[in-house]
Amino acid sequence: MKKILLINNIPTPYRRFLFDKMNSIASEFSIRLEVCYQFEKEKGRHWNLDSSKFKHDYFFSKMTLFGNEKYYDFKTINLDLFKTNFREYEYVIFSPLMSITNGLLSLLIPRKKQIHWIESNFE
Repeated sequence: MKKILLINNIPTPYRRFLFDKMNSIASEFSIRLEVCYQFEKEKGRHWNLDSSKFKHDYFFSKMTLFGNEKYYDFKTINLDLFKTNFREYEYVIFSPLMSITNGLLSLLIPRKKQIHWIESNFE
């Protein structure tokens, strides 16, 4: 089975819906989608998400430098992601590329495996 890793900063209600749909479509093509959330929350965002309702495989980064693993900060480095065996994934999707970790990983992972998804909000 092919695997895709999607690295995302935090879980949100609108991304949960999207990642659940992506997972459903991927499974139809015998692709396993795994989502790595770099942090649990972002300061100032107070969503209460019930992870038991997630319909996609996910895990949280648990080893950080220059910050803590709970709250998103651009400068925090997710050390455990550098131990990931990226060879086992067909593609690595960065969504968004807004962290030092993602910038560094994009230099280490072969370009042909990378997909950069930049999202923006009109608020």
